Amino acid sequence: MSSSVPEEVPELQAIDDELWTDYLGDYIAMWLENSREFIQDQQEKLLKMALCPFLYGVHLNLPDAWIKILFNNGVLEKEREGKITPLNESELETLEMAEVIFLRCCQLVENKGDLKTILNFIYEVEERSTNGYIDMNFALHEVANQEVFKSMWAPLRKTYEHKKKQAHVCIIYFFKTIHQQVVWYGREGLDKADFTIKLVSEKYKLKREDTIEEITSTQGNITYKEGNIAYKEGNYKQALESYSTALEIDPLNSQLYSNRAKTQLLLKNYNAALCDSRRALVLDRSSFKDYFRAAELYLELDQLEKAEELNKMALKYANEAQREYHKQQSQDIEE
Repeated sequence: MSSSVPEEVPELQAIDDELWTDYLGDYIAMWLENSREFIQDQQEKLLKMALCPFLYGVHLNLPDAWIKILFNNGVLEKEREGKITPLNESELETLEMAEVIFLRCCQLVENKGDLKTILNFIYEVEERSTNGYIDMNFALHEVANQEVFKSMWAPLRKTYEHKKKQAHVCIIYFFKTIHQQVVWYGREGLDKADFTIKLVSEKYKLKREDTIEEITSTQGNITYKEGNIAYKEGNYKQALESYSTALEIDPLNSQLYSNRAKTQLLLKNYNAALCDSRRALVLDRSSFKDYFRAAELYLELDQLEKAEELNKMALKYANEAQREYHKQQSQDIEE
């Protein structure tokens, strides 16, 4: 494997307590001085990054020690590692819990005090952690004393009390996701999410085995096109195989998940189609076609409330797309 591609996200260089105190305010100020649009964009990216291990089998969003806390504390099943196969019932339940928690925690990146608490908390946890191991006993004990944690957990407690530890681990994991994004931006001047997407793209071009041979992007495109041809010819099983192969090379491609979901639906693999629709929507939350498909799938699975919710989202984004289309047409005519 090429030595130019890191095996995982590199750790941020450690700094001592005094420097951390000095820099902390600068990191937060640099983050919050941006526009509302920047913060909203970062919130979308935080969600995508946090869900990488849950949906895409991608573990490059955080240093390996932080990914391990998901597997070691029953949040993710060990068999899920590196897989983009359909989620089972238990995994879907955990995914829904994680999404609710992550969406709620996203609002914290708008507040100076909350950011300071989160960044200091993660700093203290990492100070206690050695040899690639996160001291979760310490983290779970300390986070329970944080007001920002209490405000996040209180409205969720009744729903997720039966999965309390896993829910708390998800909150801590998302706090680290926030920490990584804010500190990278402040210290390195880099968008951590963009860096991760580039890292995934480079890493997945290489075969997973210890070989030097690269799987080029051209080969990936051929596989994608083969899938489209097979789909148009009604050879859905071949299309499914081609899209799945392409996803092994390009696991963060929303269009591939959308196409595979459409194929799974025609094969009446409803759960698999729903999983891929959800994957596509996390990567592209404005895709009204995927909202419509997800609504159709929830209907097939007799989950009427969710079907109605997804249908409303589909109509919302379809109307926005139509308005944008007419706006662009008007601009083209004026020019």
